[in-house]
Amino acid sequence: PSLAMPRITQWLAVLCACIAAASAFSPSLNSPLKPQFSSCRKSQCVPSSPGYPGRSLFARSTSKSPLRMSTMENVDGVVDEEVERMKKSSKFDFTKQWYPLAVPAFLDHKKPQAVQLLGRDLVIWRDTVEGKWHVFDDACPHRLAPLSEGRVEEDGTLLCAYHAWRFDTSGKCTSMPHAMAGTEQQLTSTPPSCAISYPSQERQGLLWVWGSPGAPGSDAALEAALKEPSVIPELDDPALEGRVRAYHWNIRDMPYGWDYFNENVLDPAHVAVSHHGLVGSRYDGQPVSYDQSRALTAEGGFALKIKFGSEEKIAEQQKTGLMPEMEFVPPARVTQRNTFKGGGQMILALYSAPTRPGWVRHIGCNIIIKGEDGKVPDGLAFFSISMPMWLSHITASLFLHMDMVFLHHQEKILAARGYKNEKGGKGDYNEIVHTPTEQDLGVTMFRKWLQYSCEGGVPWAPGSEEMPPRERNNDQLFDVYHTHTKNCKVCQTALKNFKRARFTLFAAAFAVAAFFKGVTALVGGGLLALSGLLLGKIINMFYHYPFQHAYND
Repeated sequence: PSLAMPRITQWLAVLCACIAAASAFSPSLNSPLKPQFSSCRKSQCVPSSPGYPGRSLFARSTSKSPLRMSTMENVDGVVDEEVERMKKSSKFDFTKQWYPLAVPAFLDHKKPQAVQLLGRDLVIWRDTVEGKWHVFDDACPHRLAPLSEGRVEEDGTLLCAYHAWRFDTSGKCTSMPHAMAGTEQQLTSTPPSCAISYPSQERQGLLWVWGSPGAPGSDAALEAALKEPSVIPELDDPALEGRVRAYHWNIRDMPYGWDYFNENVLDPAHVAVSHHGLVGSRYDGQPVSYDQSRALTAEGGFALKIKFGSEEKIAEQQKTGLMPEMEFVPPARVTQRNTFKGGGQMILALYSAPTRPGWVRHIGCNIIIKGEDGKVPDGLAFFSISMPMWLSHITASLFLHMDMVFLHHQEKILAARGYKNEKGGKGDYNEIVHTPTEQDLGVTMFRKWLQYSCEGGVPWAPGSEEMPPRERNNDQLFDVYHTHTKNCKVCQTALKNFKRARFTLFAAAFAVAAFFKGVTALVGGGLLALSGLLLGKIINMFYHYPFQHAYND
């Protein structure tokens, strides 16, 4: 079958192109696109570092060659102070961070959900008494059966469906039905009988999970309580109350590593090429350079102002001060900001959680900030159009699948050449790849952060799965059902409704053909059958969406 965009998806793409375009590197809009003006809490901005206002990262190039030095050499020459400081300072600890792992609005409240983080198998569940979400190791302490296959009971406990042990929200065992009379209370109160729990909290519509276990009151829980998750600061800024327009979230598991997700979204040069036809043209490349707006540090990451085009165009951008900016806030957030005249902004918040080797969980959101006059910036009015949430979820594939194959294979190729994202990894990314232009600065700075601050990469839990082998059949990478639909109750509901509607249309077409004659039977039955076939095309997008650049003209 042709891998060109199906006809039914073309009109969907036209409707959603600008909305998908706002997610640039990944899906982030998932409507209905009704504004949710934040109630605003304490702002949690990462402070800018003094001494680096607008400093060009390429101002100190000392190459004697007529060709500009490679990006890596330029960064070495300019941010050497930051690198030396990272070498001497304390290392970034992945296990003492908050990670967004789920969108509670999309979860089935009655069923425990299996998730992964840093190579650990976890279970998310919502108690029926207080209505709060909790996170445990996905293993019953009895004989290690997965708690994600259990049940949430009416008394607010999580029940292991193997031998009916029950656990309260702290992980304490409350019932051991096969214990001898008079011994149950003593047996359930011992630490080995407790499920291993993790600190968690809901913020800005996401469920955040701490990177290491800790029951309430433990040192880990207290440490987690003292650290803020990397929420979107604009949503909690009192000065923006009434102007911040936040859209619902989108979520997808992707078949490549957490580091390659971040590398991709820190690379603005790939957008027009990889997303040809939806965002720009692959044939309209232009120079990309940067100014550093926040220093590279272990905990703070970095931020860069993006400069596109010729020197004349860049000079014009600098005069207005309206330069797009991207920032990396470890361990989970990359933010893209575009500022417009009058103070309006469009922001893409792109989160990523390292679930297991070779996989990443991405959660994205689009935010619009009205100008100081209370109006949406020119050109962004389209984003206020109401759009079904399920539609924005499935059309996210139009973007994600355009560069997904590159990232999957790139990771496996680099691994074969000695580079892996893991603590203690010895491979040097910048010695394997070739980055002769300035466009790769964001990627290079991220890899330097990973090398110097993180000792090479993610500290995967002992016993973690190995990175899966390279998938030579690209068609297998385009799975939508198991990476999203299966665990999204919004899309599950829409899928069931579409299947019922398709059955009804085919049944009606058969009835018209059977009970009417002539033109009525031919036209009426044909239109009903055609409508059923078109619904089938939409249904397929909940399961699978193939793409090849060779067919994307």
